[in-house]
Amino acid sequence: MPAIDRDKELVEAEVKRLLVQHRSWLENNLTTESSFEILKRSTRVYDQILNLALPVFGVGMLDKLCLVALGSYGREEVCPHSDIDLLILFQDIPLRKIENFSARLLGLLWDQKLKVGHSLRTREQCLKLAEKDHSVLTALLDARPVAGNLELLKELSPGFEKVLHRSRQDYFQAKFEEAVQRWVRCKNVIWVTEPQVMEGVGGLRDWQLVRWLAKVCLDAGSPDQLIKIGLLKEAELEKIQKSLARLFKIRTALHLLTGEKTDLLESELQEKVAQALVIKSELYANPADALLHWGFSGAGLIVEVLDRLLFDLNRKLNPEKTEPFPGSPWLEKTREYILLREKEFIILAQDRPETEMSIFLALAQTGKELAPPSRSLLASRTASIQQNLQSRFMELFAPELKTSVVLKEMKVLGLLENLLPELERAFYLGQRDGYHSYTVGWHSILCLEKIEQTAAGPEFGDDPEINWPVLKLAGLVHDLGKGSGEE
Repeated sequence: MPAIDRDKELVEAEVKRLLVQHRSWLENNLTTESSFEILKRSTRVYDQILNLALPVFGVGMLDKLCLVALGSYGREEVCPHSDIDLLILFQDIPLRKIENFSARLLGLLWDQKLKVGHSLRTREQCLKLAEKDHSVLTALLDARPVAGNLELLKELSPGFEKVLHRSRQDYFQAKFEEAVQRWVRCKNVIWVTEPQVMEGVGGLRDWQLVRWLAKVCLDAGSPDQLIKIGLLKEAELEKIQKSLARLFKIRTALHLLTGEKTDLLESELQEKVAQALVIKSELYANPADALLHWGFSGAGLIVEVLDRLLFDLNRKLNPEKTEPFPGSPWLEKTREYILLREKEFIILAQDRPETEMSIFLALAQTGKELAPPSRSLLASRTASIQQNLQSRFMELFAPELKTSVVLKEMKVLGLLENLLPELERAFYLGQRDGYHSYTVGWHSILCLEKIEQTAAGPEFGDDPEINWPVLKLAGLVHDLGKGSGEE
């Protein structure tokens, strides 16, 4: 047997051994090891495989090519059935020779049932495609050299940085539109009974989008840089890391349980995942609900940080004029948002605590969202806000007001836990009847929205026999008995 064939057989045997050994380690350590250790170990297994295979299949080419990890593999976020995205970066190798190398390397991986996406490109081709195709640009943002001549990827960096600088506005617009379409597919909200761990609102993809946009548009790719530019605080980053760890743990469990790349947390899988991860809760008797709370209670902060970034970039790249809000000189408005004038608000709120209540009334009157920077300012004053809201809460249920808009803001600001704790708990209470898509909490908000639409309509809106504040409150609380954890 020729030496190269013997080496190939040895590599194949070692690859098979590594994969079987790692699968066993995953199953035995799913609950005891941290999510990031699991991801790192999984990544290292594939790194080992490529470094074993390259000297066998790449004889005479080792200084002219580099195997580059992209996507989740590049980010070192490999779950059991993640796709392995690979760029074979080469220079001064005849096309036929590099294609033959690629076929043999990929054949080894495919024989082990690994899902491998690949591309063969020179440095010049990478830069040209990144300029034209945002998916290629995004892939290169996560690029990590694995084997071969690692300097080839470094040599790509100067030209790639220039591409990033030229692409800022177009990239922002394209990724924003792509994200909007993704959110629509996932029902535009975190609180669905069957959430998408990767693509869903507040899922792993949203955090990746923060990193990509910050890198391309603000030259701030690392978490430390995100803190430095003021996008988030250190304590918030710690919470996000905890949330990401839980999402990755759920994703890993889903892959192991289903034996395939699965990111949809279907109802019939939720209790199995909860058992696999030993999730328990005093708030929720149903393990599936305990899992939703454990896995997705931190998703709101991921969404909030992404909202801050999108708002900031949109103001820089697509400036929009603000208008004064009638009767409230400390407020401004745009087409979508209510904004606080920070200095005026802080001075006024010290002497007039009712100023905070007036903000919520402005939101309810207009149906607009609070701008992310203003939301951050209010989040630092939750104790004062709660005290003022408790005595005037029912004012927000007036017939002409959009109470649902205010309650959504209260959820984001963390105010519901004290004002309506039953509603807060219900946001993670699934409805697994084949009919309802949303959790009890969000279903309750949607019910309130329907009543508000009816109140604004011509058929019933002016009916003197309807007590709209009571009806709105009834619609909001009609299902909250389920939030006790006894059902």
